[in-house]
Amino acid sequence: ALAGGELRGDKLDLAALAKIAGRLPLPPKLHEQLQAQPVKGLVESITARWDGALEAPHDWRVQARLAGLSVGARPAPPRADGQPVEGIPGIEGAALELEAMPSGGHAQLSIEDGALEFPGVFEQPRIALAQLSAQARWRVQGEHIEVEVDELALRNADATGRFKARWQTAEARRPGEPRFPGVLDLQGSFSRANGARVHRYLP
Repeated sequence: ALAGGELRGDKLDLAALAKIAGRLPLPPKLHEQLQAQPVKGLVESITARWDGALEAPHDWRVQARLAGLSVGARPAPPRADGQPVEGIPGIEGAALELEAMPSGGHAQLSIEDGALEFPGVFEQPRIALAQLSAQARWRVQGEHIEVEVDELALRNADATGRFKARWQTAEARRPGEPRFPGVLDLQGSFSRANGARVHRYLP
């Protein structure tokens, strides 16, 4: 096993890398995820360092800058009664800059003429965006995860608004109790909104 390592790269095409990964002997779950959630975009730069075996490092750090990032949404099967189930969100046309490590990290996200998709959440899952910008940071302490979005600004044909949010995993009161979907505190307001289309953004 490796004692540690370092990876540096730039101008990496994510779609091409995903095709290569599809031919490698990777874990079946990873192949399934790559097929269910297509990825494309350009990794403008990435630096990764890790200590210990690559498959289970005891310390690591990743710094990356990506452009034109798109990750396909992954719908979840509906319940037996036909009610929708929240799937895994997707994103289109994003620029992302991040630094991450085991204890947490921070990121800056921007979208221009792109979209967010929330399968199983909204009547129309795909929300087109003329512009979105957000700054976030997160902390990981054991099984507890906390995410703070200091400022999120968005604009599209239906609305303009500014928000801040805080999300954390639920406190398990009994062993084995699920910690997801967690607890969300969202604050903010719309400075412009089309009342006839507000229903599109209601769960």
